[in-house]
Amino acid sequence: MPMTSLFFLRQESNTVKSMSRFRGKIVYVLSIVTDTVEPWDDRYESYSNVIQRPYNITPCHLLEVHMGPDICPKAVLSKMNEQSYTRLDVGGDYDWKQVVSFLHTGISNCVRLYDDMDLPETDMEEFFKILASYKFKEFWLLNEDGGKPWVDAAFKTWSSLIGTVFKTVEVSLHFYYLVTAVTKEDTTLILYVKCDDLNDLEEFNDDDVEE
Repeated sequence: MPMTSLFFLRQESNTVKSMSRFRGKIVYVLSIVTDTVEPWDDRYESYSNVIQRPYNITPCHLLEVHMGPDICPKAVLSKMNEQSYTRLDVGGDYDWKQVVSFLHTGISNCVRLYDDMDLPETDMEEFFKILASYKFKEFWLLNEDGGKPWVDAAFKTWSSLIGTVFKTVEVSLHFYYLVTAVTKEDTTLILYVKCDDLNDLEEFNDDDVEE
């Protein structure tokens, strides 16, 4: 039974809750924060508490992780029965490979990345090819250190996949940079990238994107 269905059935039936106890705790949202900072909201649970739990805890809707040097994505995932979350939010200090560890094909809502993600120029093509392979409908790069270089890299990488993965790839600017791709199956993917200069709203032109 899908985790989302089991989550709601447990709310309605103590029998279901008792009989499915072996599957651990199922929550709608799991918010984890690095032990290197003090949680600023009651919804966050420290990384060490999650890892030391004697049972698994599986989010069926949102996995939210505020990263730090102590957090290992594989350790977090090992405390879940399965990756059933449909939305992923990642913030703090992290690198792009850690984000990839959290991705899975069941994310049907969106992925949102915040704060500081280490994405070297030499790794941009690989990162954006991975995103293309998952075909997420919405992927938000709201990081402080991204901006137009990431837009250029995404557009160049996704354009190279026209004919094999995508039919079309376009770039626009509407408060966020939008890289919009249509797959061969007519599914639309939108990559939102934080605009680091609002003056670009008046000056932006599709020709500004490096091909």
